Amino acid sequence: MQDKIDYYTHQVYNPSYYYRQYENDLPENPESHSYVETGKRVVHLALPFLSLHQPFGRAISLTMGSVRMLTESVSILTADTMGTRTFQVMQLGLASLALAGTLYHFTLGLFLTSLADLTTNLIHLLKDLTRGQYKEAFDELLQGLTSTLYLAIMVTGSLEIVLASILVQALVSFYQARDEWAKGRMPEAIAKSLMGMIRLHQAHAQFETIQRRNELMKHYQEIVDRIRNGRKIDHLWDHPLIKQAELDQGILTDADGNEYDFGAHFYGYGKGQVKGMNITLRKDGDQTTLDFKINHVFRKRLQELLNNLENTSQEDFKDLFKIFGSHIEDISIQKKKFSSEYHGSAYNIHLKGLGTITVGASKSVVTLYDKISVKMDSGKNLYDFHEALSFFNLDDALRQSASEDIERMKIGHLLHMFCKATAFERSDPFFDLPLDAFKQKVTERFPEMHAILDKWLPQMELRETLPGRMRWAVNGLSDDLTANGARGLTAALTGAWTEKEWHERIASMLKMGMISSEMRHDAQMGKKGLSSGLDYFTGGADSVFTQMVTETNATYGEFIYQAPIRFLISPKILENGSYQYHTDSFGIRFGWSYFNRSNIFDFLSDEKHYEHWWFNDNEVMIKDRIPPEFFTGIVVGNAQTKQNLVDYLRQKQIIKGDTIFSKPIDEFIWVGNTIKDEHFANTSK
Repeated sequence: MQDKIDYYTHQVYNPSYYYRQYENDLPENPESHSYVETGKRVVHLALPFLSLHQPFGRAISLTMGSVRMLTESVSILTADTMGTRTFQVMQLGLASLALAGTLYHFTLGLFLTSLADLTTNLIHLLKDLTRGQYKEAFDELLQGLTSTLYLAIMVTGSLEIVLASILVQALVSFYQARDEWAKGRMPEAIAKSLMGMIRLHQAHAQFETIQRRNELMKHYQEIVDRIRNGRKIDHLWDHPLIKQAELDQGILTDADGNEYDFGAHFYGYGKGQVKGMNITLRKDGDQTTLDFKINHVFRKRLQELLNNLENTSQEDFKDLFKIFGSHIEDISIQKKKFSSEYHGSAYNIHLKGLGTITVGASKSVVTLYDKISVKMDSGKNLYDFHEALSFFNLDDALRQSASEDIERMKIGHLLHMFCKATAFERSDPFFDLPLDAFKQKVTERFPEMHAILDKWLPQMELRETLPGRMRWAVNGLSDDLTANGARGLTAALTGAWTEKEWHERIASMLKMGMISSEMRHDAQMGKKGLSSGLDYFTGGADSVFTQMVTETNATYGEFIYQAPIRFLISPKILENGSYQYHTDSFGIRFGWSYFNRSNIFDFLSDEKHYEHWWFNDNEVMIKDRIPPEFFTGIVVGNAQTKQNLVDYLRQKQIIKGDTIFSKPIDEFIWVGNTIKDEHFANTSK
């Protein structure tokens, strides 16, 4: 129910002035001259003028809404017929609904109050017509027209309807002033005449606003379109992420029972805009943050948009937001440095009324340049996320990807795995061409993709890297790699210098897997790798560093990275996709090295035949995380190291009985540097 209310309140426009029919709150008795009736006259005189000061609107709504409920309750008790009592019960229901709406959302309260007023006007109009009281019927018609126009303002946000509404209210004020004059009620006649003149003044100001709008549209049509797009939320009606408070966070627990929040991950969003089609929601108290990365083409477009915004004055921004009904009140864009020197700078974009968007600003910090983080103010919902994203043409981040979008990504994934990178992957046609034209373009530029698509595209399947975070894997690829001489991957345990640290890290990895530097940082794990700072500049911070072991490698001592303990990893993880170098290149993702890197099969062939050329310092980068089920074993230097490790893992209940990961201890924890085929056998994957 809450999400439906949020949907309607987001769509309602906030009127530029306050209005309600006070006579329905506190009806007067013209036959009485008591002090109570005099008090009512004073209230009716004062309230229209008090409401001109907009901050009083909510207080007036709550006060008069409560008064209306009391009035209707008394009317029910004093009703002399069943028909009258039924009518008053309905009025009480409408008054209660309007007051409840005001308590929840001010504009929703205005809408429900005006709807209740209009309902009352229509009922009275019909009664007056049936009784032949045409003067009274005309009065109700005018009041009903006023409420109708006020409702239309909240539904459409049209400036022209605002102007018409104000003019009608001016007409009604002068018309009522004449009646009050005829009745000898001079204070009311003067007050209504004065209010009519105020409405005419407001109408003149509204006319100038319309002219200002027309002027802004000449210069800022693109910004106007983005603001209007932020108000279009029909596609979010049944969105899976609508109930943010109920989202399950991705919690991983280490061997000591410490929980780390990796956020709630969701796959299948962003169409071509979001990398990997993965988005992440993180809860921090009553605030929610949305994180995702965008592909290069869209990051370039975003930069052009940010540059253009610098040419817009602050005054124009405020007028654009106000005139076109945005929930954004103002905007400020500042370029600030991250807290860590390794993270470079970011655009800190404050959207007053909604929240803050952070965009990587340092091209040299490859890992973060394409990262978008949207943090909403307290109490905001998915519709507010959409509005904030729409202003920067990033609203596709919340759109569910179509089958064509997914097919394009899968082809791009295969292209990245099996062909050398080209500028085509970072060009507009890569994302904008229709799917059939895209396939044709790919196979024209890379003829080898004909066979690759025929063989591997049907074999692709989704696999989790974190709970909810998915990646397309090429099922069966590891069989071909093994047949061509791959044994598996290995990773020396670096960054730990004491046995206690080794044990803690091993236990943590066996529980949570190997996690990239960036993911560890986002989860506030406080664990750093060997080059976690530099990795942000090279682009390797979002990957796990491993090394390839081939059939020509005899000992682990051949590898440049050495440690008393190393992990052994199934070649099955390579099906998730990788990029690799023959030399230690810090996971670089730019420049000549990246664009001329070998595909996995060429890399494997060269490693087998020429590994001594590169001193066995190859690196194979695995995206995001290597889950524990891909570990096939651990190699230690001597028996004592093994025994100490086994004792620690028993203490942490990772080893139960004589098995670990459903394997005998001696078939998982190995002693010595000699490489054996069984080190990479019997995996659960």
